[in-house]
Amino acid sequence: SQQEALVAQAAAETARVAATQATRDAMMAQTEAASALASAEVSKKEAEAATAKVALANAQVVKATEQLAVAERDAADALNRQAKAEEAAIVAQVEIQSQSIRGLALNENYADALREIDRLLTGDLLKQLPETLRDRRTAELTAQQQQLLKRTLPSEDPVQAQALSPDSTLLAMGDAAGRITVFKNPSEAMLWPDDPVHQFRLDTPISNLKFVDEETLLIASGSDLLLWRSGQAVPEKLDGHSATIRSIDVQDGLAISGDESGQLFVWNLSQKSIVAELKANTRIRAVCLIPGTRDFVYAGARGGQSADILAYRIPESPKTSSPVRLGQLRMSRQHTYPPAGLSVSPDGSLLVISNSTNGDLMALKKDLNTSSSTQAKFPFEQPADLEAIGDMSWLLSQHSRPVNDLQWSADGKLFLTASDDRRIGLWNRPAGAQTDGPMIFDRFLRGHGARVFQSRFLDRTGTRISSSSADGFCRLWNLNTIDEDSREIRGAFQLSSLKNHRGNPIRNAARQSRYVFAAVHDSATNAGELTDKEMATGSENEATTFVLNRENRVHRGSIRAVEFDRDGRQLVSGAADGSVVVWDVASRAPVTGLAATGPVKMMAAERFHEGHESNISRMSLVGESRNILATAGFDGSLRLWNMDPDSGRAGTQQQVVAGLGLVNTFGSSPDGRLLITSAVRGDDLQDAGECHVWKLDDLLHAPLPAPIAKLGGVHRAEVTAISVSTDSQRIATGGRDGIIAVWDASSTQCLGSVRGHGKDTIVTALKWLNDGTLLSAGLDGKLARWALEPASASDSNADASKSKRPYRLVSHQKFVRDRTPIEQISLASDDNRLLVVSVKTDRSKKTTTYHMEEWKLDAPDAPRPIVPATVSGKRPSVISSVQWSPDGKQALVCVDDAVQVFETETWRVERVFAAGGGGVTDAQFVSSATPDQQQIIAFDGTSAALWNLISGDQLAAFRGPYPVTSVGFLQTDEQTLVMSAGETLQLFIGDAESESFGRPLFHLQRTQLGRIAAVSVFPDDASLILTADEKGELSTWRWNAMQRRVIKVGTLASLKTSVTDMQFSTDGRRIACVTYDGELIVMDREGTTLMKLRPAGDQPVELATVDFTSDGQQVAVGGRVARTAESTGWIVSVPQAADNTAPDGLHSPIICRFSGHDAGGISDLRFIANTPYVLSGGHDGALILWNWKDALPAAIPVAYEAYRFLEDEQTTAHQGSVTTLSVSVAGEICSGSEDGRVVLWNLPLLTNRD
Repeated sequence: SQQEALVAQAAAETARVAATQATRDAMMAQTEAASALASAEVSKKEAEAATAKVALANAQVVKATEQLAVAERDAADALNRQAKAEEAAIVAQVEIQSQSIRGLALNENYADALREIDRLLTGDLLKQLPETLRDRRTAELTAQQQQLLKRTLPSEDPVQAQALSPDSTLLAMGDAAGRITVFKNPSEAMLWPDDPVHQFRLDTPISNLKFVDEETLLIASGSDLLLWRSGQAVPEKLDGHSATIRSIDVQDGLAISGDESGQLFVWNLSQKSIVAELKANTRIRAVCLIPGTRDFVYAGARGGQSADILAYRIPESPKTSSPVRLGQLRMSRQHTYPPAGLSVSPDGSLLVISNSTNGDLMALKKDLNTSSSTQAKFPFEQPADLEAIGDMSWLLSQHSRPVNDLQWSADGKLFLTASDDRRIGLWNRPAGAQTDGPMIFDRFLRGHGARVFQSRFLDRTGTRISSSSADGFCRLWNLNTIDEDSREIRGAFQLSSLKNHRGNPIRNAARQSRYVFAAVHDSATNAGELTDKEMATGSENEATTFVLNRENRVHRGSIRAVEFDRDGRQLVSGAADGSVVVWDVASRAPVTGLAATGPVKMMAAERFHEGHESNISRMSLVGESRNILATAGFDGSLRLWNMDPDSGRAGTQQQVVAGLGLVNTFGSSPDGRLLITSAVRGDDLQDAGECHVWKLDDLLHAPLPAPIAKLGGVHRAEVTAISVSTDSQRIATGGRDGIIAVWDASSTQCLGSVRGHGKDTIVTALKWLNDGTLLSAGLDGKLARWALEPASASDSNADASKSKRPYRLVSHQKFVRDRTPIEQISLASDDNRLLVVSVKTDRSKKTTTYHMEEWKLDAPDAPRPIVPATVSGKRPSVISSVQWSPDGKQALVCVDDAVQVFETETWRVERVFAAGGGGVTDAQFVSSATPDQQQIIAFDGTSAALWNLISGDQLAAFRGPYPVTSVGFLQTDEQTLVMSAGETLQLFIGDAESESFGRPLFHLQRTQLGRIAAVSVFPDDASLILTADEKGELSTWRWNAMQRRVIKVGTLASLKTSVTDMQFSTDGRRIACVTYDGELIVMDREGTTLMKLRPAGDQPVELATVDFTSDGQQVAVGGRVARTAESTGWIVSVPQAADNTAPDGLHSPIICRFSGHDAGGISDLRFIANTPYVLSGGHDGALILWNWKDALPAAIPVAYEAYRFLEDEQTTAHQGSVTTLSVSVAGEICSGSEDGRVVLWNLPLLTNRD
């Protein structure tokens, strides 16, 4: 019904709704089915794509697997090649070192060869070789080592002294550490004993050893002389010396010792007492007793320049403590070098002398006339006399560098020389007189790597020898087997197989560096240059050279400094003899300037030169105010000096007149107008009796002064005395012929003459009085007073000349005295009091006695004896000079090398003045000084000095040239000056267009500074000079052109240790200096320290040289290891500002190191601008070019040797130590050496540079 209908209706609605829903669900299902179908289709496609990708991936995997296999094979091959390359590199490095060792052996430098072998055997390099090759190399090196050690004794410190006992059973050796070791004589087995017989140590190095007898040894150690007997724990000291003892000798219970202060003692060794002593005015270098006599010879040098060789006799009487002088050795200027050693043959018939400049020896036979002569004479022949007759057999030249030791065999038939050139010379003494020379050279013994200190014969036959060297080794030599020993060594090193790049045997191992290093290094250098490898594989661009100063024709000493000017056109060189020379680089000739074309030509060495080259013969104050010092020397020159201490130029030489010959005497007119000189030129006696008259004004101001007149035609022998009258109108001359002549000063006419003293008697003094009379004295003992009177028609002057003279000299006053020779007189200003010095000779006793008397002309019958004071217990001996003060209240008397100042009323000695301890032979008052500044000029035979007599201060020095240590140019827009530095700083006119070229302008007195090690001009201020000295002071100085003097600006830095070198960076912003104790210091121009550096390691180093690269980013330093003298150098980078993060600004990694010179060290080095090269010169004479930018790898990279400079098939660039280097802006190299040569080198590695 309705309800049911409604229910049915509702059910139908529900069914409809359900149907509708079902329809929707069906439609949705249909949609989902369609979607599923589409998804399935997509999945199917994706599955198909994935299947394709899998197939591709599988193909790629297969390919990758194949590539991996190939890569693994390549990697294995690469590792194999790398291992082979590393092995080859190690083999090459071992080969390089082995070749270097063979080169050392070829050069017979066994010491360095042993060190290199030990370094290779104990290092890591050899261990990296393949086992078979390592074993073979080790066996070779060990065999070589054993061969070299066969007769070699290594020493912890170099042995400097040896001595063989009289019975030849013991050999004593003393080393640089003070250790003394006594061995049994090793000559029998020719093997060094394993254990010494005795050994003990002293505090200072051993310099000399001498056996007194089989049980007693005399030892020189520092300033100590000690006597040691076998069994003593501590030697006994012999008191006396206070300075370093340089030499000792022993004979028949007597000993002699000499030290650097000039003190010599003769000892009675049994009583341990001094029996005689002598204070020499020189630094003792060697002493020697003459066998079979009581005579001895000593050799010394003043200022490292003179050659003082004298003979003395030891007195027999115990009451006499002063040795008696016998004579002095005379040498020509050409062969005058500072001595180094002395030795007299066992029979006393031959004296051999070595020097400290070159390897020459003087061998002088005994003068057979000495024994028969009653006059004291030098007991051996005089070189000057032999040379004068053309006999040069006494000069022996074999060694290339100085000889340190001279040793005779017991029988006197053989002789040994030990030299700085690493060689020992063996000489034979000819049995008869038929040979040309006193000794014949036999052969050299080679094997040491540095200077040989000593050599000793170990047996009486002279066939077995011991030697010691600075290389740290002692060696034994058997002359009977020496050739066989040499063959064994050469066989062990296979030296005959050494070949160069052309396949030819290497004859000179020094050249091999250009071939060896190229085998492992081929990096290119700057564009346009030859590479090291190109140079090594056949380039013919060898270094061309030009030797300046060949055979010492200009400089006579070793070269100490060279420097190019800023454009490289000129070169200045300075030498140990004090000479400075400017060279024209293009012509290779000395620059002489315009003055060379004038009437008086000067040698190049006379320019840029102050002071006499040898001893001074006379000095005098000249000029109206007597403010000019005139000195004459044995070098034949006259020199005038500024005497005004207030001028700032005191001590500066104002003029030199060379070529005068030996100036015996000179005089000046009181009005200051004239100077009169006598002279003897060599053996030409034709002009011996002449004098030259000069205008003092010309001498002071003319570039080349000439005499205005000549006084001649009267004297038949040289003039020995000159005096000008008080009114300056007349000149008196006295000669060796006994003649006195008087000349008109205006017309130079001879007015009159007389033989006032005995024929051939030397007139020693002439003095004019205010009344016009003339005093004369001579060696005939005569003292006379003469008057000049008009001559009459009947007068004859046959004594003097055949011509008539307008006046005659007549006796005006006679003095009654004995015939004791008068050496000098001095007249007081009152024209009455006269001091007379005479000398009496006792020929039987061979003694001389000096006497001094005061004579009064108004009472000539009562002369008053005057006795000088006894000083330090020593009675006065030699009176060399007397002079009155201007007011006559005092007198200066030079007695035994000191000045005694007398008060002349009572003749009491007021004071004794030593004048600096250098010895005084002449002294004069300076009249211009005020009473509170009383001054004297004192003269010691080699130099003069101005002293304040009150305070004892030296005010100025007038002396021969000091050794040059540094040179340079000071070039401003207005002028060019040449600088020379050493004990003083000197400036000379350097303008070659000036007539005054080479003349000195200024020098600082030595008292103002220590020895200058380096001098340089600030690059950005040409008038500002920087000096570095041995006191550690870096000082700035300003050249004032208006005042012509250098004025000190201030002290830039005070380092408190000796500075050895100093250099500016190119831009002048930084300064680098090195010190003797091994420190490198870099500072800015205000003195602020940027860096300090000492080398790492426990070995102290002595640095000698420093240089900047052209960009100032690096510095190179060089020197030596203090104990072993091994060369060392390194290059470091330079900070541009102070590093405040480390104490004292410590900074700078070492870029690389180098060490290729023989023992002795690197003496100088220079960078070659715009190249990878640094140049080093060593004490071994080698000149080496190092490539530092392409250094070989190591813990500290090693600069490798790119080139070695050689000349004329020599083993080194120089035969002496290379002392100085300079490189021009054009890359031309200059080196100077102890051998006296200056060499210009063209660098072959740069010949193709753009």
